[in-house]
Amino acid sequence: MYKRKAKYLISTLILFFLSCNSTKVNNYISEKKNYRYKELYNKFIDIKNVQLAYYYFNQKYSNDFDELISFVNTEKFPILTIKDTLVNQKIILQKDTLNYIKVSDSLFGSSKRYLNLGIILIDGKKIPFELTLENKSNNHSQRHQTFEIKIKKEYILSGTNYKRLKKEKSDSDYIYYSKMREVEPHFD
Repeated sequence: MYKRKAKYLISTLILFFLSCNSTKVNNYISEKKNYRYKELYNKFIDIKNVQLAYYYFNQKYSNDFDELISFVNTEKFPILTIKDTLVNQKIILQKDTLNYIKVSDSLFGSSKRYLNLGIILIDGKKIPFELTLENKSNNHSQRHQTFEIKIKKEYILSGTNYKRLKKEKSDSDYIYYSKMREVEPHFD
């Protein structure tokens, strides 16, 4: 009788230990996933901001990360003052350039993270982004260039639970930021 109770108690303790351990592992995997997604989101925002600055200067987006990095290193934004004057019922705008600021200082401050713009580090491995361009038309037959940045989910979720990876990949194999989904008119 005591042997049966002892076996029951031991098996209960083992199951309790395994379930607690499983919960800790799942929490660790969730934290790891959330951290990587946050890093990825920040990288997407950096790439988007550099693309928009590049577009401001060149009236097109770039599909080359080396070109974007070179652009950030060399170009300068003008700092403008704009004055409007009303003369004979017409508004006259006067633009004066006060100074210039480097694109790198404007977008990244003292950080040099733009030097790794095309990659993200996952467990010490450099994982490259895919960058594509496409020309789209809106309802008024105006053509606009768009861009898409993407990376495979399997890279971002590597080292996590296989079932979680399979679940995350069920809708798409990629995580992406895209300006291809919507075409916005540009007013110059």
